[in-house]
Amino acid sequence: MNPIVLKTKIKAGKKESFWQKMMSVYNSLPGGITKCKTTNDAKIYTSVLFTALSVLSIIFVAVAVYFYFSAKKGGNQ
Repeated sequence: MNPIVLKTKIKAGKKESFWQKMMSVYNSLPGGITKCKTTNDAKIYTSVLFTALSVLSIIFVAVAVYFYFSAKKGGNQ
């Protein structure tokens, strides 16, 4: 079979979008705390997740800077 024809057949098949895959991931979490009915729900859950991770990373950076300056001053030995 011609590779061009094969690629066309693959593209013609129904492909699941990224957000539909994310919906299935969120719907598979235990407890049903993140049930998604639409792809917009999945987008909102993802944005909340990234926001929470950003806040945690800022906290970890602040603690690392504190430890760095504590060690630079001599700190408790």
